[in-house]
Amino acid sequence: MVARWWRGGVVAGLLVGLAGVPAGADPAQLAQAGRGMDISVRGVEDAIKQLNAVEGNPKAQQAALVLLLIQGAGKKQPAEGGRTRYDYHVEVKPDGRILINDLDLTLFMQAAGAKPAR
Repeated sequence: MVARWWRGGVVAGLLVGLAGVPAGADPAQLAQAGRGMDISVRGVEDAIKQLNAVEGNPKAQQAALVLLLIQGAGKKQPAEGGRTRYDYHVEVKPDGRILINDLDLTLFMQAAGAKPAR
């Protein structure tokens, strides 16, 4: 699953995809529509631990690193049911930039979406 997740570029657009932005959506149209999205995520720490536990799979390690970076962009909230929640506000600007909680993550997401070297 991790390899398919990475190859499909989902890592790069994880938050945008979870927010329901249609594939191939024009950033200018989304920005003009005032489309900002709020996302709450639970269990990020669990996913990072599970990916780090995978031995011999560098793609799992890469995915864990990306999740760790995305976690760092979130606004940490009090635990609910024993799991920490992270909140994200995602905006797509007319020039194509992607802001997550007012942080411009465009270059990071472009790099994460690049195909890994073979």
